[in-house]
Amino acid sequence: SVGVVRLLTVDPLPTATLVKELGSCRLIFVVEEAHESSGIKEVLAWEINRFVPDCRIDGIDLGGNFACHGDIPSLHKHYGLDATSIASRIKEVVQNEN
Repeated sequence: SVGVVRLLTVDPLPTATLVKELGSCRLIFVVEEAHESSGIKEVLAWEINRFVPDCRIDGIDLGGNFACHGDIPSLHKHYGLDATSIASRIKEVVQNEN
């Protein structure tokens, strides 16, 4: 079972709402078009773990190198941000959890 939450605001981060939406789920997977360590994943992990210490935060971002140029579909595929790559990565993470 998978749920999707789209953050429409990050300041303030809606931590209480996210914790409520999390329910019994203990894995959050963040997909963002941001440079490694400059997106919301780290802040989200810090905030969620204050209330749900056993929750794991994982995700996909643009990595730590300079971003390539190209058309959006090609870039999404290159960085693993296309639907097929995201689904594959989430399956891999869930299998490693079990």
